[in-house]
Amino acid sequence: MVNLKGITGGPNGKSFSTLLCFNPMLAYIVIIGVLILLIVLIQNFIRSTYGRAILAVREDEIAANSSGISVFRYKMIGFVIASFVAGIGGALYVCLIGFIKPEQASFNNSINYLIYVVLGGMGSTTGSVLAAFVLTYLQEFLRFLKNFRLLIYPVILIIVMLFRPQGLLGHKEVSFVKCYEWLKAGGLKKLFAKKAKTAEASQSDLAVDSTKEEK
Repeated sequence: MVNLKGITGGPNGKSFSTLLCFNPMLAYIVIIGVLILLIVLIQNFIRSTYGRAILAVREDEIAANSSGISVFRYKMIGFVIASFVAGIGGALYVCLIGFIKPEQASFNNSINYLIYVVLGGMGSTTGSVLAAFVLTYLQEFLRFLKNFRLLIYPVILIIVMLFRPQGLLGHKEVSFVKCYEWLKAGGLKKLFAKKAKTAEASQSDLAVDSTKEEK
């Protein structure tokens, strides 16, 4: 990549303009849409025969090999699929910022991606996505701390390893179907109504306490 200056711009990188650079709303819709599509496809793949074979290799290579599963073959399939997803993410990121440089694929960025996976859960796709959202927004929120905000990651990892070693979701997944059914059944209305009742009950308790104190 560094030597192909005519294509990649060399070590200084290359800038270009795309529709996603000048239209933040379009960029948000495209990226979220591609993200949801990839999550659905990956979840369907995991539930297939190939996906279950990959999960078996992940859990115990010796047991999977003794069951007739080709460990090398399914490792390569998982590696190719992961590389394909990573390539789509990199392409969207470059189109969003309009600039490409070899340092964007540095070792520090790889550590960040590994932190997302560990925090969200080694066996959860949606957990890793949620962890990426949380840590990205947390890093922007703590930008006033400057370089000290980088200390947040080790602290979070230590806390997770001590109290939640399996990650936020572990091996569980967020189901889009269940979320849709919950919204369709009026889940948000019930949630807000429950919060309103709790607030009213707390206010009534405070009023009773104040009247008792006055007496």
